[in-house]
Amino acid sequence: MLKTFEVRTLSNSNSNFVTSLIMTVVFAQSPDAWAILGHQKYLTGDMNEAKNCYERTLSFTDDASEMHSIYLRLASIYLQEGQVRQFSLLLLLSMPLQRHYVFGSYVVR
Repeated sequence: MLKTFEVRTLSNSNSNFVTSLIMTVVFAQSPDAWAILGHQKYLTGDMNEAKNCYERTLSFTDDASEMHSIYLRLASIYLQEGQVRQFSLLLLLSMPLQRHYVFGSYVVR
């Protein structure tokens, strides 16, 4: 739970500092914020940072809003790195989040 503080008089530079500090605290406690940053890093090709952000997202006890895409993107990073065991685990974790699984030419519902 986040606490709200009232700041009555601040100069502009102090106000920016406080805003940055609040955003840092909120960001650090949000799995969705880490997931979004991971998506941004993934799409810009920064796979090491994307991996760090996605792993940070998974470290929270609460899930992010869109866990399926996080599992799949992190799995693809692990596969590119040759980490087949981690790839397989994340692929299996992503399956219950999908309605349909496609194995070969069969669709399991």
